[in-house]
Amino acid sequence: MPCLMPDGTLSRIGVLILSAARKPSTPEQVAEAADFPLFRTRSAIRGLVKAGLLENRGDLYALTPEGMKKLTAKGIQGHSEPHPIES
Repeated sequence: MPCLMPDGTLSRIGVLILSAARKPSTPEQVAEAADFPLFRTRSAIRGLVKAGLLENRGDLYALTPEGMKKLTAKGIQGHSEPHPIES
């Protein structure tokens, strides 16, 4: 199942993965927080990185400002700013 719908809105999976990545996390942490299988989480993360909604440095993934906008558009409450990934 894709993370983004054809109209650019987030699918249920996209919302779960982005919500789980509000703070910099490993794929394993995202999978656990989203209660989603790791292999599907990794695939979703790749798609969300490609879409510019997540960023990665090393083993950590976190929301981009665009990812936060997508969550906000879905009515998901959380941090007002994505957490930067420290180099």
